[in-house]
Amino acid sequence: MELKLSMWNVHSWLQNRGIDHSFSIRSNAPAIRGVRLRRDAAEEGCAVLSDAPQSSGFRTVLTFEENYIYFRTLLPFPALDELNYMLSVYSHWEQALRRINLAYGKVTELLALSYELLPHPTVVFSGDRLLAVSPRFRKRSETLWEHYRGLTLGEILRELPDGAAEDRLSEQTDPVLLPSSLLHGRQIILCSRHFQHQQFRLIVSANGTPLSPGDLHLIHVLAEAVRCNLELWNHRIHPHSIDPEALFRSVLQDSAVPPHAAAALRQLGWEEQQHYTVFWLEKRDGLDSLVLDKLRQFMKNRYPGAFSLQYRCAVVAFCNLDSGAEIPREESLRKDLPAERFLVGQSSSGAGFSLLPQLAKQAEKTLRRARQGGRFFLAAQQVMLEYIHQALLDNAMLQSLVHPAVRQLQRRDRNGGSRFTEILWQYLRLGGNCNAASKALRMHRNTLSHHLLRIQELTGVSLDNPQEREALLLSLLISRAPNTKNEGPDA
Repeated sequence: MELKLSMWNVHSWLQNRGIDHSFSIRSNAPAIRGVRLRRDAAEEGCAVLSDAPQSSGFRTVLTFEENYIYFRTLLPFPALDELNYMLSVYSHWEQALRRINLAYGKVTELLALSYELLPHPTVVFSGDRLLAVSPRFRKRSETLWEHYRGLTLGEILRELPDGAAEDRLSEQTDPVLLPSSLLHGRQIILCSRHFQHQQFRLIVSANGTPLSPGDLHLIHVLAEAVRCNLELWNHRIHPHSIDPEALFRSVLQDSAVPPHAAAALRQLGWEEQQHYTVFWLEKRDGLDSLVLDKLRQFMKNRYPGAFSLQYRCAVVAFCNLDSGAEIPREESLRKDLPAERFLVGQSSSGAGFSLLPQLAKQAEKTLRRARQGGRFFLAAQQVMLEYIHQALLDNAMLQSLVHPAVRQLQRRDRNGGSRFTEILWQYLRLGGNCNAASKALRMHRNTLSHHLLRIQELTGVSLDNPQEREALLLSLLISRAPNTKNEGPDA
């Protein structure tokens, strides 16, 4: 982590210290490396102190690019002492955060150390777990947490209109300063970070003095220190153990089932060879949001037999079909979740826990298809034929077994605009029934017979040979594009 300051940080410091000043700040760019008097040699990245014009009513002015802070009583040298002291405090704070982590201190210690620079109630939580609150503002912070935790999914959806800032958090996890719809317009800073494939959120609530854009830089450093702290403790307490949460996050992150997964499954009462399915739920805008926290909480409460967790900008529910517990259904999800805010993709079912990484990918892919088609819910079974075709096309071994005659016809169709591949496909899939094939192709029976003779002349195959017909049919099945329509009466 690296602390970068802006003129807003200077303003916040002076405000907290009760130093009389005025300001004109146009930029929040964190670029100040130091402070110099005008008579000193100018240095890049340094703000400049100088005498203010006598007509202004101020004694000293601090200038950085097009930003100004005016001191009413302090002369340049006392102002320089104050600002150098500020820089020293910020630097020592950043170093002290590192020392706490190196000594395996707690998140609460990081918040306590930040009191002087961030005198505001602060809450750190992950999902529905409270991780830490500001010791100096324990009561206010816990009240803030209890208010947030008590909100249901329905309540938070009503409080956060679609497009609200808290509903569209930055994918870059940068801290954001905003008036909170959940706290009746009170100013907060909201920040999200990931640790060990998990996520935590840090909320700072305005207290007495308003929050400023400069506080965003401090929160960035504090949040990074919290992330490092949680990772250190997580590795120290659970260096090798596999609990259910770690197991399912590993499935999503690494696309593999880790060793000793059976121990974690036993904690859930599940067995490796049972049948599983996966649900992937996202907001329609695909962005991170406090709503996702509540969606995960809702899924845990509504379907306790499933294991639900938040992953990136989604909630993923792993369901054991043999456990006897209720699993999500399209009808119940439509009733509980507003279709204009959410999307759901469900994988097919598979026997064996080792298939879970593939089922999770399938659920995510199915949700992407639902998003493209404007659907609220889509199950993999509804697009299974396309998935099978795509899997066949992606299998190099199967593609190497395609009959040379099929490849020859496909090249001829691409280059000459003929329909030989489609004609052969309809004829073979309909069992060699010329009447049915000509109807499916919207072609006269005599024309079809002519094309079939032409196919045999070009390729040297015999459509009278049952084994050759079977080989051609299988070759067409594994070589056709997944979006090709199966036309005909029994398609």
